[in-house]
Amino acid sequence: MPARVADVNSRPINAAIRDLAASPRDRSASPLIRSSRKNSKRLSISVSFGGESIGSAVQVDASFRGKLRRFLDQLLVEFAVVAIVLVYMVLILTDLMLRSSESGSSYSNIFKYIDLGFLMFFTLELCVRLYAYGTSFLFSFLNTFDALIVVISLILQIYWISDPSGLGAKPGFLSALRMVRLLRLFVVLNKVQNTRSAYKKTQILKAGPPVERVMQMLNELKDHAETDDMATDIEWIVSLIASDKLYSMDLHVAGKVDDEMRNYLKGMGIKKGESFMLPSSVIADADTTFDDYLDQQDNLFVREGGATELQLVNEVSRLPTSIPFLERIHSWHLDPFEFHKATHNAGLVVGGFKLLQEYGLIDKFRLSQNRLLIYLREIQDGYRKSNPYHNCIHALDVMLNTNYFIRCEAVANLMTPLDMLACLLAAAIHDHEHPGVNNNFLALTKHDLAITYNDQSILENHHVASAWALLLKDDYNFLQSLTREQYLELRDTVIQLVIGTDMKFHFDHVTKLKTKMGSDTFQPGCERADVKFLLTVLVHAADIANPAKRSEICFRWTELVMEEFFRQGDVEKALHLPVSPFYDRVTTSSAKCQMGFINVIVKPLYTEFCAFLGDAATSDCMDCLLANLQAWEENGDEILKCREPQSMTPAADGWEHHKKPPRLHSLFVKYRERGYSSGMLQVDPA
Repeated sequence: MPARVADVNSRPINAAIRDLAASPRDRSASPLIRSSRKNSKRLSISVSFGGESIGSAVQVDASFRGKLRRFLDQLLVEFAVVAIVLVYMVLILTDLMLRSSESGSSYSNIFKYIDLGFLMFFTLELCVRLYAYGTSFLFSFLNTFDALIVVISLILQIYWISDPSGLGAKPGFLSALRMVRLLRLFVVLNKVQNTRSAYKKTQILKAGPPVERVMQMLNELKDHAETDDMATDIEWIVSLIASDKLYSMDLHVAGKVDDEMRNYLKGMGIKKGESFMLPSSVIADADTTFDDYLDQQDNLFVREGGATELQLVNEVSRLPTSIPFLERIHSWHLDPFEFHKATHNAGLVVGGFKLLQEYGLIDKFRLSQNRLLIYLREIQDGYRKSNPYHNCIHALDVMLNTNYFIRCEAVANLMTPLDMLACLLAAAIHDHEHPGVNNNFLALTKHDLAITYNDQSILENHHVASAWALLLKDDYNFLQSLTREQYLELRDTVIQLVIGTDMKFHFDHVTKLKTKMGSDTFQPGCERADVKFLLTVLVHAADIANPAKRSEICFRWTELVMEEFFRQGDVEKALHLPVSPFYDRVTTSSAKCQMGFINVIVKPLYTEFCAFLGDAATSDCMDCLLANLQAWEENGDEILKCREPQSMTPAADGWEHHKKPPRLHSLFVKYRERGYSSGMLQVDPA
């Protein structure tokens, strides 16, 4: 046995070495030593066995076979072969018709040799494919059946030409020959159908990410693997791609990294590739109860503020108007606008506290009840009421959506209690202090936030940073009783979930989700990184859930988000900036914007995510999404024109209608006061 070439992610190399040590015929079919990249010129693997190098012996052969396979796999070649076979079938049918008439006897000898030429071509094609793909080509029943027909037909045709007056002249022999030829027609028709399906799949894959094509190719290689070891190797490669660890280093490799160096690398943040599991101390025991001594140590502000908020929560919980909403807090169809109104405009405080209390997380982690309530109130107040869309009701909506998703069995089986706390907390703070404009606007105008976060996920970084900054103050730090491991894990998870709401990661989320679902990654006991990725997708899906809600709620959110878009567009016009797509209130069609948003963004994600969540989520979410999409397609902008005008901001005493057009965004006033010019947006030195 050859020595291991590498200890870090060395399995593909060792598998290739094992394949090279096999017989030449077996090596040719090994997917691990095939060159699958179009731009690769040759396969260069040189390994010594007993002092004798065999790499160069297979180098040219493997390189040529790889090129030959890529040539044969081209759809143009497939169509060409099918076309030739169809021409051959037409000639066969023509021969049969001419033989049935007296005038066709003169063409008999000509057709013999034409027939022989076609059969020789098909035999040559068969030999080329056997050489290119090896014996795995015959694993398909249709390929084997087609090959037998070609070989038998060629033998019979040669015998007929060489002995026309003997057995070849008998009617029974000719009938058998024709029947064998016609049998191939069914194989050809099946090949035509498969070629069409392959072409359609190729067209679809062209619009998708390359990883989908890679996974498809690997799965096809796995299906045609000659040995169990080869199939196992390919399955490992698929799981490696799905795990996002293709370029990561395993710090646990024995003999490569000692404990001191491993800790040094971890201190630098290099920890990917580790199989990280939560310490047992992170998950508190279920029977742990809340300790009163925490409240005894609270200062006057915390005691009185917490008592006031707790009194409000208790009073609201007993109101006849709010009880129906609290009873339906886990429903997908709960109206967040009415929930906020029924809780005296404290939806985020009441909803957040009730959920944490119901799941036993306050007692489980001994959270400071007073500080938690004060923190939730401060977070809610941190959402700008002047924002039509990104306000505290949107935060409440996302938290309720997140709660719905984490209750699904497929997700709940993977989560820890700390994950539940992280998801609800991340949802509550995910748009904290949102200014009402997008990341691109902040970067273009050189806003302080853009400078602070180097134009990278500007808003998302600020949301989690501003919300977490409150936790550094004693009055708001309800996490005081968490262990160091719990605190660090909670913070790391919340940061990942909030940053993951940046829309620039959307297509990465969808692609990775499909890849991981295709490899059955999300199973109980799966790696911690996979669980956190799933929760990231979950919160992101909760953030863009508006089109998957009941029509009344969906259209109301549409009005609000479009108004916020238009306000930014107004500022962009005033600053002589290019108006962002769908942000011009004069030319934008809200229906067109929503149909594009659903078809390109929401529907692909929800199709995959709901399939993972189960039938209940598919029914709740996808039915509403498809109904709303159909409504936009059939009625267009008339949907919003027929609706009564809604308030653009949450008022102190509920919702009130606008009586005058909205003012320019406050950021415009800020820029004008700071002396920005209309062109380059530079600060005036004066």
